[in-house]
Amino acid sequence: MNACQHFAGARPTRLYCRGDESNTYGTVNRLYGLIEYENGCVAVVESSKRTTLTQELQVACAQATLALPVAWTIYEDALLIERGDLPWPHPTTTNHTVAAADSYQLQLENFADVIEGSAPPLVPLAQSDLNTYTLEALLASAAAGRPIDVEVPPEIVRALPSASTA
Repeated sequence: MNACQHFAGARPTRLYCRGDESNTYGTVNRLYGLIEYENGCVAVVESSKRTTLTQELQVACAQATLALPVAWTIYEDALLIERGDLPWPHPTTTNHTVAAADSYQLQLENFADVIEGSAPPLVPLAQSDLNTYTLEALLASAAAGRPIDVEVPPEIVRALPSASTA
């Protein structure tokens, strides 16, 4: 969710989600969502306990598509693939190396720095709140079986970084 909000650079306004729950545990088994943002960006999210594990992040822009096959736990160097759209039908491809990093360790270090007062949070609280409202809206849409608006309290909207409200 955070990657979607980050790359969209705007607040989500409307979404549609399909999914199902485990009858045994009451947990989400599958979730497939389409999120529309104020600035016209669209995000597609998917999560499923019924498929093989994937952590792919793909960002499609006007001039290129970026694909990072392992985006969340990069324990060894990973390949970021940049595909240009021209000249069609043989787009350019450029590979970039993303250095290994323990994202959980980095999050914990940032948390400790925030508590000590030596750094701001990498993800502001209002952004985390927005992510939570968006996830809740995805679940509500899946339960209702229809698109719904993402409703975020005004105080959270006001607290968002400017890039997330444009």
